[in-house]
Amino acid sequence: MAGRGRAAPIPGWLPSASPASAGASPAMAFPPPPPAAGPGTQPNPIVPASATDPAFSVWTEHTAPDGRRKYWHNASVGRSTYEKPVCLMTATERADSTTRWKEAVAPDGRVYFHNVDTKQTKWQMPEEVRVAREAALRVEGAAAAKAAVAAAEALSKGGPHLSSEKAGGTTSFSTKTSYASPAEALDAFLQSLADANVTSAHRWDEASRLAVGDPKFLALKSAGERKKAFHEYQTKRVKKEREERRALDKKKRDAFTAMLNEAETVCGCGAPREAFRQVAEDLIKHPLYAQRFKDVVEDKAKEDLYRAHCESARARERSGRRRRREEEKDKFTELLREKNIQTWRDVGGLRDEPRYEQCDRYDRLCAFELFSDAVDKAERDMRDSETFTRRIDERRRRDGFVAFLTEKRKLGELSLRLPWRDFFENEGLRTNDVYTELQKNQGGSRPKELYEDEQEVLEIEAAACRGAIVAALVSTETLSNADGSFFGAEVSPTCASVRRALAGTDATGLLTKATRSNTTGSVMEQTLSAIPRDGPSATNSSPADNRLRLAIRDAVAVATRETKSHHRQSRRALEKFTKMLERVRRRHVLRAGSSWDVGEQVLGREPEWKEVCDFPFDKKHEPDFEFETDNVDRASVLESAKQRFRDLFSAEDGELEEGEAPVAKRPKVDG
Repeated sequence: MAGRGRAAPIPGWLPSASPASAGASPAMAFPPPPPAAGPGTQPNPIVPASATDPAFSVWTEHTAPDGRRKYWHNASVGRSTYEKPVCLMTATERADSTTRWKEAVAPDGRVYFHNVDTKQTKWQMPEEVRVAREAALRVEGAAAAKAAVAAAEALSKGGPHLSSEKAGGTTSFSTKTSYASPAEALDAFLQSLADANVTSAHRWDEASRLAVGDPKFLALKSAGERKKAFHEYQTKRVKKEREERRALDKKKRDAFTAMLNEAETVCGCGAPREAFRQVAEDLIKHPLYAQRFKDVVEDKAKEDLYRAHCESARARERSGRRRRREEEKDKFTELLREKNIQTWRDVGGLRDEPRYEQCDRYDRLCAFELFSDAVDKAERDMRDSETFTRRIDERRRRDGFVAFLTEKRKLGELSLRLPWRDFFENEGLRTNDVYTELQKNQGGSRPKELYEDEQEVLEIEAAACRGAIVAALVSTETLSNADGSFFGAEVSPTCASVRRALAGTDATGLLTKATRSNTTGSVMEQTLSAIPRDGPSATNSSPADNRLRLAIRDAVAVATRETKSHHRQSRRALEKFTKMLERVRRRHVLRAGSSWDVGEQVLGREPEWKEVCDFPFDKKHEPDFEFETDNVDRASVLESAKQRFRDLFSAEDGELEEGEAPVAKRPKVDG
């Protein structure tokens, strides 16, 4: 194949006349180019110089006057050709020349293959080209190996160093042929490629010719190892070259951007509002910026960088305007603060001020709103601070009054269930300093509410004493049932029988009976002394005279109240039950003479029926009750309900009244 350029028939744009006739300068001596190829003709074939031309080195490479194509000229025979002579081809190029496929490069840099006969193109290497190249590389590899062995032998005979001409100078190679490890041998081989300036564009045969004179090239013994290492070297070299190109391209772009900034500030060209074409004409002519402008090759990249520069310049301009406006607003705000402006109407009186005129009207409005918000916030903060201080003072006054009530409760001057008005008059709170200070509070609990909180503390203590005394009355057999029998130690003090016994007992008689016996009295005193007290001490009041009397009286009162409450609930439940039965009888849902069991089957789901059967409520339904209920209470209510059921359904059904229609029975629903 003829190089890595686009392979095609010789075009007709290159003139066949001599350079002088084409208008070239007399100082330029171009050899005659090859004749143009006509339609359907093929390029002149070039046979190996070793067969037809003993002086193959007379071939010289030239570039056409237009600079687009290269051709070769043989001065000995006076012939020129666009096809690279065989004697100058590499093994790969000679292999490609035996096929009809030509290698070419697309505009984006990718390599593709073109068939000159069928005009077919492929991105993948054709099988014919691959086979030819592999055969040529095998031949070339064998020749390179022989040359390397010969060079090594000559090197061993000639001395410790071998000098070779490279880039106009000499390079010395080391004669070391043995290495401690395969890794060291591989590094030596890669170093030989680097010393020979092998790039990622070189083929294996080209790299072999460049580095064969270096003994380190033979550090790897087999050709397969050298080829594998060469491919790895190429992979790393491609990545390195790509990074270098990117770094160089970035450096050029940065220099281009810096050039635009300098041109904008120094020369005045490159302003954001100028077209790129005009800017490019100015920069390409300027001696300071022409080279940096040319370093970026692609016009699109130049235009993109110019647009980015323009956008950055516009952003800087906007930022500058915004900063100047903020400064003007700050100055106007300072003017408002100095003049103590309160309303927007007052702002009109500042027209003669320079800071007023410098600030835009919209900015003045925004600045005034921010200023007003700041003033309002400062006032709110001040009010919040005052409110916080006031609440602290109110809490202090409230705590002082609570301490006053607690002290009165401990001294016994604040007794259980003492009305607030009586306490107010007895203590003379109207002129009391603590009460007067509390009256100044604007919120929070009032004095009466705090007094009620202290009464709740006394109620909790009284409930504890009441429960303990009831338990002591039961355990000492002081309390008896209606039939005169006493409760045993296993009876709970909160059971329903204790409630009924207390409800039917006189509190004064029960107190006399409890204090009559020394044993019972000592038990009562021990029981009360075991309860923690926060009230007056025993030296001020005797338990038998005060706490015991109060506890027994409260126990009797609570039992009586709960008993009456149960009676009221049972009466209301029975009244609802009776009305439900009358409604059922009137609608003929049940026949006359129906039994209780039949009524339960038909009416068991009615809420009135359930309420009677589940009555009375226990402590789950009445959490304020201190005593429980039992089957005696339930049986009394249930018996009353059965009696009312018998009274209503024992008689015969009466006649229907005028206009009254019988109501169909509701069907029974299972579940």
